[in-house]
Amino acid sequence: MTSALAEQLALAQVPAGPVRMLGVHDLTENPVVQIQSLAVRDAEARVHQAVILDLDHITRGEWRADGILGMDFLRQFDLRLDFGGQSVVFVPSGVVAELRLRSPGPGRDRLRLYGPSRDGGSGDGR
Repeated sequence: MTSALAEQLALAQVPAGPVRMLGVHDLTENPVVQIQSLAVRDAEARVHQAVILDLDHITRGEWRADGILGMDFLRQFDLRLDFGGQSVVFVPSGVVAELRLRSPGPGRDRLRLYGPSRDGGSGDGR
């Protein structure tokens, strides 16, 4: 996430200090902040830390980025690319099928069927 977003959210830096990251051009030390969870629309995952990055090189014109999703977030989902709809759908890992229902309301518009867990957990995708 950007330093501007971390400041806006008043996130505290992790006491262990910065992490070293190798980018395309150089090696940098980046601060790490503590967070409780991360949500992208209705996809929410437990993520405990975020690295502060300078994203000016990818934020130009109409394009704006407040952060880059890392593997600690992405590994909790199966991604479905909808090229026609120009979107990415995040489905919790372990979901076999997801049905859209007609009843409106947050959390009441879908039914998820879970299969066996990949990590030996409860199989509920969490």
